[in-house]
Amino acid sequence: MATGILKVQGDKVVGSDRQPVILRGAGLGGWLNMENLITGYLAHEYQHRAYTLKVLGPDHYQYFFDKWGEYFFTEADAKLFSGLGLNYIRIPIYYRHFEDDMNTRVLKENHPDRAFWLWEQIVVRYKGKPWVAGYNLLNEPCDSQHIHLLAFYGRWNGFDKVLPNSVYSLHYYAGMGFLTGESLERQSHRKAEFMKSHDPSKAEDTEAIHQKGYNLLGEQLRIYNKYQIHYLQGMLHTSPESKWNRTVQSFVEKKQRLRLDTWVTHPSPEVNAVLQPRLEWIDKFAELFRGMTEKELEELDFCFHFDKDHVRLRGHIS
Repeated sequence: MATGILKVQGDKVVGSDRQPVILRGAGLGGWLNMENLITGYLAHEYQHRAYTLKVLGPDHYQYFFDKWGEYFFTEADAKLFSGLGLNYIRIPIYYRHFEDDMNTRVLKENHPDRAFWLWEQIVVRYKGKPWVAGYNLLNEPCDSQHIHLLAFYGRWNGFDKVLPNSVYSLHYYAGMGFLTGESLERQSHRKAEFMKSHDPSKAEDTEAIHQKGYNLLGEQLRIYNKYQIHYLQGMLHTSPESKWNRTVQSFVEKKQRLRLDTWVTHPSPEVNAVLQPRLEWIDKFAELFRGMTEKELEELDFCFHFDKDHVRLRGHIS
């Protein structure tokens, strides 16, 4: 086990003794950052919490989430992970544990600035702690227009310019039952190509959710050990017979059948038959403007200009 503060040295992660260390760990998703695919609720955590507050009232709400934090990760979990030979824990965090959206006196209004501000506070607090291996600045970011995300990475000198003492993390979700052996290894190399060309000391993040995924998981671990790749695994789940599962199971089944989640959706011919024709109409409206010149587009826009010769009441066309 490496000692002291970890750092990147060439293509290795080393301790203060300059000995290489391979990080093999578990993730605590669902604890300080709740995830609907883990616990079954719908929408975002802040919405889940808001409606739970309405249902339970302030006292029971506080009690429920206090006990959630208490029971989700205990010394028994730590002993299990240690006994399996794991040497680090990844702890996703929800920023609202540290910030108050309504307290604008201490928060910066622009979201990227707020993210930077929060990381600054965290780093100052934990600076010099040898049990902190590193910080994962932004988990699985999503930006459909590729504007805000690029601006965020730009604050760190860009995504393809590796900062000193930093590594890339690849979330490698391979399809269960389709890839084994050599083909899985080729896919792993392909997905890690960008990381290998920019950052040799790469890390990977995988999850095995169903029983049949253990064969795939074994192959992935074999590949990671072969190439000395750091990795992270999701380890535990609630019992199907537990009170939690029995309470939420019917809701989860309805949610899956209606495809109410935007992540980890399940096939539903009934829902597709209803939604797909409506989604196609979104494209059809935009197609009305295809091929128009700038003059024609301006003519369209000018229809909403207030002109003395065209007095009208502004309203909706429906």
